[in-house]
Amino acid sequence: MEKEALKTLEFSRITELLQQESGSVLGKEMARAVLPSSDFEEVQERMHQTAEAVRVYQTAAPPLGGIRDIRQLIKKVKLGAVLDAAEITDVMNTMYAMRNIKRFFKELEADAPILKNWAKSIEILGQLERNIENTIDEHGAIRDDASVELRRIRREAKSSQARIKEHLSSVLHSQEYQKYFQDAIVTIRDDRYVVPIKQEYRQYFPGIVHDQSASGSTLFIEPMAVVNLNNDVKQLLLAEKRELERILRALSQQIEKNKDVLLANCQLMALVDFTFAK
Repeated sequence: MEKEALKTLEFSRITELLQQESGSVLGKEMARAVLPSSDFEEVQERMHQTAEAVRVYQTAAPPLGGIRDIRQLIKKVKLGAVLDAAEITDVMNTMYAMRNIKRFFKELEADAPILKNWAKSIEILGQLERNIENTIDEHGAIRDDASVELRRIRREAKSSQARIKEHLSSVLHSQEYQKYFQDAIVTIRDDRYVVPIKQEYRQYFPGIVHDQSASGSTLFIEPMAVVNLNNDVKQLLLAEKRELERILRALSQQIEKNKDVLLANCQLMALVDFTFAK
C-alpha cells in the first residue's frame, strides 16, 4: 500500500495503539512495523490469530509479564563478554516468562490452535534455569553457596571482619583513648576498618592514616593492631572478586551456548504479545 494512502488513513494511530497495548519491547517493535497486506491467505491467518486471542481473553488473561529484551545481552556473550548478576537476572526472568506462557497454553481449555502451537514450540532450558537459580538469589545477589570456594572465602572474610570489629570495639571503649576520638564509631576507608581520631592526638595513636575530614580536624586511622587482619580481609575480598568473575563467566558461557534457543523463544513470545495487543 502506498505510504500516502497509509498517511491518509492515519494508520500510524493504529500502530501507536498497538504499541501501547504490547507489553514487551519485541512486541512493540512488531506493532510498530506492521503493515496492511493484500495477500488473502495472510490476512485470513492474521484474523484467525486475533480471533483466538479474543477467545482466550474471554477465559483468562495470559501471563505476559517479565519479558525482557535480552538481545543485547546475547550479543555481549557472543563476543565473549561476561554478564553481571543483574543482566543474568534479566535472562532468568525472561526464561520464567517463557515457562509461564508455555504452561498457560498447555493448561488452556479454550480453542486456540495457533497460539497453542506457538507456545508448544517454546523450548524450556531447565538446566540453565537451575544453574542460574543456584547461583543468583531473588534479589539479584550471588548466593554464598554458588560455589564451595565462594562459601569458604565469604566465611573467612566474615570471621576476620568480626575479629577486627571486636578489637576496635575494645579500643573505642578504652578509657585510655576516649579523648582521642572524634566519634566512637568504626568506619571503612579503602576497604579497611578505621577509627576517627582528632588531629591534635595523632601522635599519641599508633596507626596508618587513610583519610581526613574536609575540615582536616579528623583523621581516619587504621590502628596498628588490626593492620594484619585488615590485610587478610583485603586479600579475601580480592579472592572473592576473582571467584565472582569466574562464576559469572561460567554462566555467561552457558547462556551463549543456548543463545539460539533463547532468541527463538523471544521471537515466539513477541508473536504472542503482539497478537494479544491486537
